Amino acid sequence: MKTFNQFITESKILNEGGNAPFINRETGEILGDAEKIDLKNVNRTKVTKSLQLMFAQLDKLYEKKHGKNLWNDFSVIETGHAFNGSSEHFFNKEISDNEFKLHKPMVGDIDVTIAHDKLKPLFELLAELENKKVTNEFVYKGQNKKQQQGHQINAIFQLQNPKVNVQVDFEGVDYTEDHKPSPFAKFSHNSSWDDIRQGMKGVGHKLLIQNLARALSEMKDVVVLTKSSPSEPPEKVKVSTAASSEAPTNLAFSVDRGVREKYTPALDSKGNQVFVDGKPAFREVDTKSSKYHTDIPTMFTMIFKQQPTKSDIEKFHSFAGLLALIKKYKVEDDLMKKAFMFLLDKSLFGKGAQGFEKNNPEGDRKIKMQIVEALVKKFPYLKPIYNGYEEQIQTYYENYKTVKVEA
Repeated sequence: MKTFNQFITESKILNEGGNAPFINRETGEILGDAEKIDLKNVNRTKVTKSLQLMFAQLDKLYEKKHGKNLWNDFSVIETGHAFNGSSEHFFNKEISDNEFKLHKPMVGDIDVTIAHDKLKPLFELLAELENKKVTNEFVYKGQNKKQQQGHQINAIFQLQNPKVNVQVDFEGVDYTEDHKPSPFAKFSHNSSWDDIRQGMKGVGHKLLIQNLARALSEMKDVVVLTKSSPSEPPEKVKVSTAASSEAPTNLAFSVDRGVREKYTPALDSKGNQVFVDGKPAFREVDTKSSKYHTDIPTMFTMIFKQQPTKSDIEKFHSFAGLLALIKKYKVEDDLMKKAFMFLLDKSLFGKGAQGFEKNNPEGDRKIKMQIVEALVKKFPYLKPIYNGYEEQIQTYYENYKTVKVEA
């Protein structure tokens, strides 16, 4: 297998799991870094109570500054419904401290949702709170960006006893009329407790969905026109050479937006499908004008081409459940092999792959190999494909580096 030099920069490290730094917003200088919460040294019950008090104080300060609450119904914090990923289980009182610590002894960050339109006002409030006490237990240290951008704020609050720089990710999502995160917001950022007990991070679930969507939407025997190509007359129709190098895949899954179709039929002036050398022609849809689907059953049907049962939807929410669905709906071996190759190439060990652990290739490898090994165990016919990627994976980690860049 052909290898390449792969360099992971700070911008390609997920600012999750206690990876984010906090900076001087004027100069961009990094002042410190988030740390993981080690439950051997920090009492889970105590710190979750302290965090909830801190969120309550932030809610009051936000209301004082902006005239409305950060959470319109604070019960989403009290019940834990506002939290995503493993944080939802971290605040779940039905899971004992001992059981949680057994399966997740280190907590990387706290993922908490707010309505998307409150991100910028919250950033403005946080900027005023830098190096100030929010509560007796927490001092706000800063964030990793000079100004608010994107779908979340990576903020660092320092726990005072013991001193730990706790990363809190405020995730901007859609909230419903009853002041709760939308079903898609919960789905797209979730981490199943069953998966966690098997050592699987929530990102494994999202990457499997992403690559299943790719593989199961492969468009065979079609052509894709260039962006500038007219639909007629036939002699002026131009086919994209980039798209013709491999079969295009029609579905794309985004954690922030949902599932979209990437291509639409190319039509002539009479509304008829254009054909080139007997093959139907398509045009690529710009992401900005794409329609994203966030209804969970609709996304399921788009990917699996089946109407889901209630049990199917439950399984759709976890990595282990996805494996069961692949078996249930008898996804063809060839398509599963494509999904696996897409996963290895595009998501885990390719040029665009994101690192999951800053300055920690061993930690990154552990997370990614848990995904790979679970798939190979469930579908043994994938093992030869994995063997063919060993050299690429080795090269990836030989060159796994982080460099500091200005925010």
